[in-house]
Amino acid sequence: MPEYRIFRLDDAGKILGPSEAIQFENDQNAVRETRKTLSGATIEIWEGPRRIATIRPNENEGPRV
Repeated sequence: MPEYRIFRLDDAGKILGPSEAIQFENDQNAVRETRKTLSGATIEIWEGPRRIATIRPNENEGPRV
């Protein structure tokens, strides 16, 4: 299973604290499961050097990929 890194960002786009490493089956699962844990921060999901998504707390239409 691929390992994804989850980063929480502040309003200026700076990383807040350490990233979290989580394994997911695929990109869609990574986005879906990470959305469940949103805590008001913007989140970026990375798989190695590849950014999977940027999810903003007020996004209703889905992540920006």
